[in-house]
Amino acid sequence: MILRKYILFIGLFFFHTIAAQSFLNLDFEKTNSNNLPLKWDFKKGGYSYQIDSNAKFAGKKSFQITSHSPKNTDSASLYTLLPAHLLKGKELHITAKVKINSNQNGNAGLWIKVIDAKKAIISFDNMKNQRITGITDWKEISLTMKISSEAEKIMMGGLFEGKGTVWFDDFTITSNQMPIEDISKRENLNQEELTLLKKYIYPIKTYDPEYNTNQDLEILKKLIGNSKILALGESTHGSSEIFKMKDRMIRYLIQNNNFNIFSIEARMPESYQVNNYIIKGEGSPENYLKAMDFWTWRTHEVLKMTEWMKKYNEASKRKVLFTGFDMQDFYTPIHELKKEYNGNPSIIEKLEELRLLLSKFKDKKQKSSIAVMDKEDKAAADSIISVIKNQIGTVKSGKIDLKWINQYLRLLEQNTELNSYSRDKFMAENILWIKNQNPDSKIILWAHNGHINKEPIRMGKYLSDQLGKDYTAIGFAFYSGQYTAKGENGITAYNAQEPYAGTYEYFLHSVNEPYFILDIKKIKEDNNEKLKWLIKELDLRITGARNKPDEFRHKNISEDFDYLIFIDQSTASVLLK
Repeated sequence: MILRKYILFIGLFFFHTIAAQSFLNLDFEKTNSNNLPLKWDFKKGGYSYQIDSNAKFAGKKSFQITSHSPKNTDSASLYTLLPAHLLKGKELHITAKVKINSNQNGNAGLWIKVIDAKKAIISFDNMKNQRITGITDWKEISLTMKISSEAEKIMMGGLFEGKGTVWFDDFTITSNQMPIEDISKRENLNQEELTLLKKYIYPIKTYDPEYNTNQDLEILKKLIGNSKILALGESTHGSSEIFKMKDRMIRYLIQNNNFNIFSIEARMPESYQVNNYIIKGEGSPENYLKAMDFWTWRTHEVLKMTEWMKKYNEASKRKVLFTGFDMQDFYTPIHELKKEYNGNPSIIEKLEELRLLLSKFKDKKQKSSIAVMDKEDKAAADSIISVIKNQIGTVKSGKIDLKWINQYLRLLEQNTELNSYSRDKFMAENILWIKNQNPDSKIILWAHNGHINKEPIRMGKYLSDQLGKDYTAIGFAFYSGQYTAKGENGITAYNAQEPYAGTYEYFLHSVNEPYFILDIKKIKEDNNEKLKWLIKELDLRITGARNKPDEFRHKNISEDFDYLIFIDQSTASVLLK
């Protein structure tokens, strides 16, 4: 009996340490292209921050903070976010090795800040009366705090006040005296993990949409099932291989799984204009892609897909419809409504008033992404839209269907409330509008991973809540190479940041398959304890349309996506001239 209890205890201890893992970079060994430690941020003001390869307690590096004539009120700090889900309701204990060189008023210590869901600080400690001073060799200092079960964000780090230099190294973290493993120190998957992982992987032959067989894609029918909306993501808006892989999948699903509406993260009215080409054969596809006004889609890869859709529609009775769901501009809805009611001076006058208000708001947003419309302007815009709605109810419409007139007005309403948080909600709303207009159709969405995922306030979350199993999300990731983005050299090809231990891409690369589907849903269903950490606690590349030095952010792909498509090497998407 005693032996059984002992075995159970050991088993629970082993499980706990395995489950408690996160990429923390507590020894500063992993650095970005600017030679600053990954996962750490810094408060500036009279101080400089740098990696030091000479003075270190362990490993090859420490982190150094040096004063440069700071004001008396200045202080320096380095900090990182801790995994709140591992620490809620538990005792957090942190230690660090610290070395200081200050013959004046310099002092150094540790700090912890805990924030709740309402962004209120619920606990804080900065070792005010326990800091080290003077000139010392390496010392271990520590700080302990009971973490509230209401914690949503936990920050910890080191601080320095006054003049001199301080070094930090070799942080450790425990939760209820159990260590949290720092995945940054892992080299790779062990053989057992690799063997287990391969049971959840479906290799793909190629990303080439012109490939002469699609046998490798037949698994998509099983994975997608009867979902009415399939979302295809991307880790960057500029990977040629991701674009081509999506094109290949789209062609297969249109031909073999009854999907017949394509919808992209682009302006809604302008996207619909592409149907003039793919259904009616009118105009130039290049011009239609340009009118969508996102340089990200003006590529040879998207052009090839559009040309294929036209050929498919010429040969098929069931036409594919090209749509979009974004609302980040108001010019086309205003323009189309003005054309429709050209003979009604009252409506035209109101539309012009609304245009001026929205133009003013757009100028404000260009200065700050979190800007909101002034209360007076918002009230005026709402009043104008209400008046227009009442007037169009008594005026005969001409060329435009009434459902589109109402949708144009809704797009204008969305623009009065547009910010980085509301955009995803509005995109989801517009997708559901497309679905309601085409109740018997199946829709393929094309957007960034950051929109299709099921994280709170994201488009995918709104859709998943509304549609349940009728919504399937497939994220995309690549290991290394290049991608097209907007950066210091303009819109061109940039080298991708190399994945580090602690990223999904780093570990998935070890599978040694150039292209594959990772069945996240099945790993969750099987509740595979040895692979849980691999789909929950790592960083994922998130770059969007801009190049930046730190491309990876902590993500929980087990909650975000149903499946993830991995591509080993990426090249930059090819822009149209």
